[in-house]
Amino acid sequence: MTKRRKSSKAPAGDVGYGRPPKNSQFKEGQSGNPKGRPRNKKETHLTAMVESAFMAPIPAQVGGKQVTMPAIEAMIMRLRNDALGGDLRSIAAAIKLFEAEAWMGRRRAHPLNASGKSNSSMKIWSARLQEPWGR
Repeated sequence: MTKRRKSSKAPAGDVGYGRPPKNSQFKEGQSGNPKGRPRNKKETHLTAMVESAFMAPIPAQVGGKQVTMPAIEAMIMRLRNDALGGDLRSIAAAIKLFEAEAWMGRRRAHPLNASGKSNSSMKIWSARLQEPWGR
């Protein structure tokens, strides 16, 4: 049995397998999928996920009243309250957070250094927090 070979020379107007009509072919320079693949909503950036988690409203009690606030604000208030209660790790975290915020340029002047009175206590606490915890 002899195998048939497809003729490579087909008439220009011929339509068939692998030869769609000219009017339904893509125009020169046009993509076959101009809008592209739709993005899956679950595939978001880490930054957006973190921001949505920290900015999600949560119920909290402030001064005996139930209020709704962003989660990050509630965490900062909790950190502040723990630091004021004397928890050394909270104090260290609060100072680092405050210094990072000041370093990022969000604050023009460092409030603890502006008056000059709190500067010495800031240096003492910073030195104390640098010491090993066992001393």
